[in-house]
Amino acid sequence: NHDISSLVPKCIHDYIIQHRLCSQPVILGLTGRAGSGKTKASQIIKKNFNFRILDLDKIGHALLKNPKTIKELTHIFGSTILTPTQNINRKKLSNLVFSQPKKLKILNKIIHPPLKKQVLKIISKHPHQNTLITGALLHKIGLTPLCHKIIVLDANLRQIKSINRKKYQ
Repeated sequence: NHDISSLVPKCIHDYIIQHRLCSQPVILGLTGRAGSGKTKASQIIKKNFNFRILDLDKIGHALLKNPKTIKELTHIFGSTILTPTQNINRKKLSNLVFSQPKKLKILNKIIHPPLKKQVLKIISKHPHQNTLITGALLHKIGLTPLCHKIIVLDANLRQIKSINRKKYQ
């Protein structure tokens, strides 16, 4: 194990260790804006503390492949969001909703309830496993009450751009 004291706040580290000693599972939330380091932080926590990672982006992307979701989104946003193989074109959908706040709100109303339901289902299947739920919209999806502790990663735009140069070129 590497020295992670500078990467995981002492209070979170101590909390995990305390619960490990009591054999109680821990559910942590990890949130922050896009590019703030959630993926790296979750990898560190997974490796050093043996946590299962529930990445809200990945679960949300999987939901976009669900036929019911595809039908509902196509009904609301039109067939222009579909690929030639009748799947959701995430780039077209994101261009549409991120330029129009009302449409983003509609998308979130469609995606957030089944996303939350899927997270609860995964946790209930293995309730004794330490879990890290990671995502920028942890609070908006309504998952913060489930978490024992929340880690918020903060970085300003200049820091994010310098760390993630390739994404912003």
